[in-house]
Amino acid sequence: MKKHTRESVTKDYGKLLTGAPYARVALDTQMDIIQKLLFGIWQIKKPRLIMSIIGGAKYFVLTERVETNFINSIIDVALKSKALIFTNGFDVGLVQLVGKAIKKSKSIKINEKITAVGIAKWGSVKNLTQLKAGPKHSAQQTTNNGENTIQQSNGEGKIGRVRGEQNLEKNHSQYLLMDDGTIRNYDTGDFRTRLAKQISQIQSEGVLPIPVVTIVVEGGRDTITNMYYDLRENIPVVIIDGSGRVADFFKRWLLYTEEMDNKVHDPDYKQPIEINELNDKVPASVTNSTKSSTDENKDTSKTSGGATTSFINLDTQTEKLKNLFLKYFEKIEEELKAIVIPEEVDSSKDNTEKQSKQEEFQKQVADAAYRVLYCLQPAVRSDITVFNLNSDNDLSEAIFRGICKASQKQHRMALHDRVNTLKRYKNKSRPMLTDENIHHHSTSVSTKSKQEKTIQSTLLLELAMSWNSIDVAKELILQNSLENIHGENDLFIKALTKNRPNFVHEFIRIGVDPSEVFFPNDKFFSTNSKPNQNHSRYDFFIQKLYSTEAVNRPECLLASVIESDPDVKEKYIKETETLNDVLRTLIGDNLHLLYFDTHDDELNHRKMSGFTTNFVRFNQMTDGKNAQSLRRANREMAQDYIMRDLFLWAILMNYIDMAKVFLAHMKYRICAALIATKILKNYSRRVPYDEIKKNYIENISYFENYAINCIDLCQKNNSEDACEIVLRQIELFGNISCLQIAANADNKLFLAHSCCVQALNNIWYDKLYPDQSKKRNRAALFIGFLSFGLLAPVFVEYRKEPKKAKHKDPKAQLESHAINYCDPYPLEHPRITTHVGFSRYCHQLNNFHASVLAKYTYHWVQYCFFLLLFSYTLLFKFEPPTNNTPSIYWTEILTIILVSCMLIEEIHF
Repeated sequence: MKKHTRESVTKDYGKLLTGAPYARVALDTQMDIIQKLLFGIWQIKKPRLIMSIIGGAKYFVLTERVETNFINSIIDVALKSKALIFTNGFDVGLVQLVGKAIKKSKSIKINEKITAVGIAKWGSVKNLTQLKAGPKHSAQQTTNNGENTIQQSNGEGKIGRVRGEQNLEKNHSQYLLMDDGTIRNYDTGDFRTRLAKQISQIQSEGVLPIPVVTIVVEGGRDTITNMYYDLRENIPVVIIDGSGRVADFFKRWLLYTEEMDNKVHDPDYKQPIEINELNDKVPASVTNSTKSSTDENKDTSKTSGGATTSFINLDTQTEKLKNLFLKYFEKIEEELKAIVIPEEVDSSKDNTEKQSKQEEFQKQVADAAYRVLYCLQPAVRSDITVFNLNSDNDLSEAIFRGICKASQKQHRMALHDRVNTLKRYKNKSRPMLTDENIHHHSTSVSTKSKQEKTIQSTLLLELAMSWNSIDVAKELILQNSLENIHGENDLFIKALTKNRPNFVHEFIRIGVDPSEVFFPNDKFFSTNSKPNQNHSRYDFFIQKLYSTEAVNRPECLLASVIESDPDVKEKYIKETETLNDVLRTLIGDNLHLLYFDTHDDELNHRKMSGFTTNFVRFNQMTDGKNAQSLRRANREMAQDYIMRDLFLWAILMNYIDMAKVFLAHMKYRICAALIATKILKNYSRRVPYDEIKKNYIENISYFENYAINCIDLCQKNNSEDACEIVLRQIELFGNISCLQIAANADNKLFLAHSCCVQALNNIWYDKLYPDQSKKRNRAALFIGFLSFGLLAPVFVEYRKEPKKAKHKDPKAQLESHAINYCDPYPLEHPRITTHVGFSRYCHQLNNFHASVLAKYTYHWVQYCFFLLLFSYTLLFKFEPPTNNTPSIYWTEILTIILVSCMLIEEIHF
């Protein structure tokens, strides 16, 4: 290029009719100048991924399904990773599909656009002047580009097609038009590779550069060359299986040469075997030239015409690579002949010209063959990933897998280089290093390598969360350990805020404690030691998870529940009081406060509400324990609370999959699932009937069925305990019971469950035997009611008294004013040694009248009597006093007494 061209200042830059900026630059321009043009002048935003898409420019056919999947995959990867895309920029073949993907993305997400830079050859752009022309150029114009002449009239005309020229693809955002003085030639060498590598290194922050990846679809000889350039720079390559030609060729030969994977740990093949550029070799016909004196430096092969051609001066490394694939070499060359399209050899009448073209074709095949061998060798092949668009996996998974492998490979190579440098330093050092110095240098190398690996793994994990690539992260980064991860607590919070439930589940599984993340150093049990400072233990939790941006998301209806001034556009949650108000609005007033600023506030509230039993019991349990046991008990309680808080946060934010993760780690899952149905039903009433409402209904059904399945399993294990579960007040959820929340949420399927029905029966009969379906039992109850309970101890069947442990008296386990039918203490008659029979009779008489059935029956009889008495008084005895009857009748007095009693009872309750 330097020999046949000269530099000159050009004004060939500006904007095309599409609005995309372009610039004509020399092919050997320094990379820092190109980078300044892209990010300084054109103001391209810093990408999180650099993606080159190379492949077929002609003879390019894809099935409709593969084409659609490819377009959707490119849109998905480009948008979620904010990728910078490089193509050859011409409106032909593969780049046409990329243009379709860019155009389609504009209609999917209007506010986000894909940045695609076309790197094209200046001398191969067709009708460039027309693209640059403004609206005033509607008259007839003539455009010259090399030898091509285009007649244009009113923007439309007949454009002659010249080989080696193509139109630019109009959906790209920028164009770099490379000029090396040639025309009708698409080759830009390794410019794209060097540019991607430069941007990756310079624009990166930290140890890990911006990820670079190359996507290969179909392709020919130039694609093999580009793959060689990329793999030589440790850029991972993803091959689209089923797209044809080069892509399918590499997929086949990666399988044929599978045994090379076993040699990756061989010291001879740990480092890539480099090859000389074959373009510098001079082919010589054996019949017309002097034979080389050394046969081992000569590579002979036959051309398609039968002549034998010798490529001399192959170095030892190239021979080593060929010997590695010796049994495959001829087969690879044969298949490459169908990919490397030859010039029209038969059209040449001159035999010399014909033979020259044959030799040139054979040289191209040999050149491509050695580059294929380079790509297939053990140290390089791991950077190639094969992806099938017809599979259920995402293209982003394949790309991220390639990026991880390439990054880890670079780390291993850097460590290998450091070790070799240390060995050379040790051997050359005079005087000889002492053992202490050698140990110091080795420790330094190991420490630095470990630090770099930790930073690399952390940055890769952040990238994995951005792409939601959990499978690759588990396989290549986490590997069931947090040893190589720095700042796991911050990463856990990022996984929460980005709604990555799979990552949250994996973090919890391998050891991240959410209570340590949000309540470090026993912050959960903080007290009012500093009354002048208004710090809450939930400040950090609310700040990170209930941010203003998160609360006002369109997918979240939480903002519609928060009460604020009508003029306020954005709702927010800044304190626990607001959070408690939101939950009471969504769940109901029978829910007590859940969030408190300090532990003392929570204790005081429970004392005032009369719910101190469990807290007192917990304190009594921990009084006699040592400090370590107390911390463990405190941490267990903090874990229960934070799992509840994270579950409620996920439901309020409409992160359903996230809520399912936390539900699996909770103690009181049935109550939590029922609360989720209540909140989601409240949300569903606030949206119109469309796809969103349908999703809410599906989620409601899921959580209700989850609660039913849980109670099914409990009932199979122990039916009595299952009944107690649905009736038990749960302090963790504001002293609400499963039956209460199910009734509030109108969960008919749960309420109709046999366990709930049995629980209601237990409440109804209390200390009486719950199964009163037999006629004998019903008759006994009737006799008991007729005798006002006096005959009940004789005829009515009561609950069985549990067997007492020897030398132990039963103690009350439940409050006397609560539902305590399952408590063995009330079932026992008073511990009186004398008159045991009479004592038992009185005890059973009291239990009969204490049952809900007896109370209801007496209330029903009393009310019926009141109605009859009231009616009789109004109809027959409601007369004003006279001289003969100076006072009111006794029926009227009794009616007034009954009405007064009913009024007092209503006021009391």
